Amino acid sequence: MEPHRGTLGARYLSMLDKVRTGATLPIEVDVAFWYGEVTVTGGKNLAAETLKRVDAVTVMSYRNTATGPNSMYEVSRDPSAPDPA
Repeated sequence: MEPHRGTLGARYLSMLDKVRTGATLPIEVDVAFWYGEVTVTGGKNLAAETLKRVDAVTVMSYRNTATGPNSMYEVSRDPSAPDPA
């Protein structure tokens, strides 16, 4: 895991807070499947914190198989949960 992901994640959450403050429409975001593996300030999970700030999420899980190990289903099941491995 790159060390800068936590810092960038915290900045992303800050941006979402600012967007939400002025929003009159629902806020929807696309997130990478690995957001659940990123820890941001205060030991919080990036995926869980993102979900608290938006109305809808699409999980991006680019794979060439639908089911099985490392498939679209497996990597996008719960983006707020840490990697079980």
